[in-house]
Amino acid sequence: MQQSVTTASYCNTFWVKIFPFLRWWPMVTRATVKADFMAGLTGAVVVLPQGVAFAMIAGLPPVYGLYTAMVPAIIAGLFGSSRHLISGPTTAISIVVFAAVSKFAEPGSAKFIQLALTLTFLAGIYQLVLGLARMGALVNFISHSVVVGFTAGAAVLIATSQLKHYFGMHIPSGESFIHTWRDLIAQLPETNLYVAGIATLTLVSLIVLMRFKPRWPVMLIGMVFGSLAAAFAGGESEGIKLVGELPSQLPPLSMPDLHLAALKQLGSAALAVAMLGLVEAVSIARSVASKSGQRISGNQEFIGQGLANAIGSFFSSYASSGSFTRSGLNYTAGAVTPLSAVFAAISLALIVLLVAPLAAHLPIAAMAAVLLVVAYRLIDFHHIKTIISTSKRETAVLATTFFATLFVELEFAIYVGVMLSLIIYLMRTAQPRVAVMAPDPNTPHRNFVSDIKLPECPQLMVVRIDGSIYFGAVDHIGERLHSFAEANPAQKHLLIVGSGVNFIDLAGAELLAAEARRRRAQGGDLYLAKIKPEACETLRRGGFRDLIGADNIFPGKASAIANIFQRLDHAICARCDKRIFGECAQVRPLAPGAATPEAPEFGTLPRVERLLVASDDSEYSTGAIHEALRIAKKSGARVRVIRLIPRASDELTIGAGQIPEPLLARARTHLDDVEREAAAAGVVCDTEVIHTGLRLYQEIVNQADQMKADLIVMGRRGQRGLARVRLGQATAKVIGHAHCAVLVVPRNVEITGQRLVLATDGSAYAEAATAMAGSLAKIFAAPVSALSVTLPSQSDRRHEEARVAANRAAAFLRNHELDAEAVVYHGRPDEVIVETATAKKADLIVIGSHGRTGLDRVMLGSVSERVIDAASTAVLVAKLS
Repeated sequence: MQQSVTTASYCNTFWVKIFPFLRWWPMVTRATVKADFMAGLTGAVVVLPQGVAFAMIAGLPPVYGLYTAMVPAIIAGLFGSSRHLISGPTTAISIVVFAAVSKFAEPGSAKFIQLALTLTFLAGIYQLVLGLARMGALVNFISHSVVVGFTAGAAVLIATSQLKHYFGMHIPSGESFIHTWRDLIAQLPETNLYVAGIATLTLVSLIVLMRFKPRWPVMLIGMVFGSLAAAFAGGESEGIKLVGELPSQLPPLSMPDLHLAALKQLGSAALAVAMLGLVEAVSIARSVASKSGQRISGNQEFIGQGLANAIGSFFSSYASSGSFTRSGLNYTAGAVTPLSAVFAAISLALIVLLVAPLAAHLPIAAMAAVLLVVAYRLIDFHHIKTIISTSKRETAVLATTFFATLFVELEFAIYVGVMLSLIIYLMRTAQPRVAVMAPDPNTPHRNFVSDIKLPECPQLMVVRIDGSIYFGAVDHIGERLHSFAEANPAQKHLLIVGSGVNFIDLAGAELLAAEARRRRAQGGDLYLAKIKPEACETLRRGGFRDLIGADNIFPGKASAIANIFQRLDHAICARCDKRIFGECAQVRPLAPGAATPEAPEFGTLPRVERLLVASDDSEYSTGAIHEALRIAKKSGARVRVIRLIPRASDELTIGAGQIPEPLLARARTHLDDVEREAAAAGVVCDTEVIHTGLRLYQEIVNQADQMKADLIVMGRRGQRGLARVRLGQATAKVIGHAHCAVLVVPRNVEITGQRLVLATDGSAYAEAATAMAGSLAKIFAAPVSALSVTLPSQSDRRHEEARVAANRAAAFLRNHELDAEAVVYHGRPDEVIVETATAKKADLIVIGSHGRTGLDRVMLGSVSERVIDAASTAVLVAKLS
């Protein structure tokens, strides 16, 4: 009890934040000191061969690996949050240091050493700043697959770099992966058998000892075997290179190169080293903490690692991080506090003073064998197998990082893996599941489930969004909501269950507000249920709650259904046989044989008397002009062709008449050609060059309104997909904002009147399309196929509504003495419309537009957008007057 009280008194002081080791200092007793000393001594013995090996990977003198296991280990232990993490040289960071610095200096040279220390200092500063900025959660965004792929690639590079020492070959340092293998194969006949024999003996001894005596200091024993074999074989007289005697001294003071030129050279690589070191340290600390039950602070680990590297660079230490082997051994050996790291560093310093001269007898070939074992153990075969069998996306991250590590700059390979993992994460969050829900009558409380076999309310659709509604997801969510509306136009009311929505940002709030406006325009509404308080607060602060309607937001599904039911059309409820809600019992069903009200009659065919063509003097607008003149010749309409020239922003105050002469001359020449073509066809046509400061679509819509145009004719540039429906694309914007029909004509397309395909769903928008199709069918004397489309999964009632809509449109056209047929097909609406036009050799598709504008109209879910995008024929988009 006294210990816990003492700890709390320390933890509540200001000094704990500055000196975090005060938090665990009250735990230190004689027993813990003994346990920590034994664990530290064990770690010192283990790090002795590892430090030498890792320094060789980094291209540094072997003693620098031992220095790195001293001062940084003490600093990281005292200022980190983990009680068992042991810092020092690591394999992955060592190879990144070599790859980054070898571009600027010869490995092992004085300049190389100084640049390595500069890299370490910069990486430490990066880590320290991130820790002080409390960005410890940053490592959570680096996928584990990136680390596994990078370490596997680093292992292959390490093994490749050591093969020249294994076989006694002379291959320049710093060569690429491919060139190194090419040189290895070319020099294979020149293998030094003495060197290869020593390396093989060391390797075999390591494998046998790891198999039968894994608790022994395997690497140290393997080095002893290699040294004895080298002495027996004759040493340097047989071409066997030795590591050389290590200096028997403590880490000397050093000075990184802090000149601006050096900092610029190593800035990018230092960030990669910093991020890799943090990922290693935090992941290892958390792994050990999961066994010890300790809580780890990511921010404090950032600070501890940053101080270790920044301070260590002044004590001849290169970049360090947490070591999984030594940290795991430290915990297993019974360490209680970070004093074990202090004892490990002190023990290592004493060992170096005593045994450093013995390194003069250590063959480099034996070190190569040790590093081959290190490289093999670095590859996490278990996790690689798990990743490949579990996720294709994570496998792509793993493979990309692995091959990038082999074939591009190492620091860039880390960035590639991190960016790819972030992209995949964003792709997942950008496509949340939007599921249609319906009450299950087989459950006691009629729970809402996602099952396409369950019947839905013909007026109300219930959907659940499993993900946040933010800027990255609005396109996907909007597309799904629009596809639901187009597939079931009678379901004018929409209830969104937001139990899976963690937050809503500005773009998401705008999407919901736009959906609410669109639903109300159709006679329905949008409702929200089970929205979390944080999301509701966003809607309130931005004023979107008022746009959606405070009365349309409910705490639960039950209260939402009860309230929404009162707003439904009970005449439809009386004819409905689904009865899926408990509230449906409030409405008496219609008696069998009762008459249903007839659908309203269509109006007369609209007259096509005034046409507007917007030209840009390109091959795309040429087709539009030809078709406008063709329609005008057959109908007697008047045509107006305008050539728009955008005014630069700095011309807005100068005046509209100052068009550059060459540009004006080209425009007038083009319009003169149009007038001659119109005169030859006997069409009344006037033309004008307009210098406008408005956006092009705004000027086109204004000109159409001024002349009271019945039809705007525009060309299509042939772009497909998202590139064509960008907000800035003039044709798409004109369709959204125009108050009359818009005819979109692709390049080299003519309307001959062979057949028209009319898409209808029985809505008011489809009625406008039907009337316009009748007018054009009269002009071209063309037959019409009235097409209605349903999804196979929709109810029998919806299929019947589609059949009625198609028959009704065809009957209207026949009443106007037109040849018309009614067809009903199943499938995705836009695909069926385009395929039907192709099969029937139609040269014009007529479709209605819901009149949406801006983001609400150009969502990828718009059927009219997708038809225009995919069709090779002209498409007329009719609008409600």
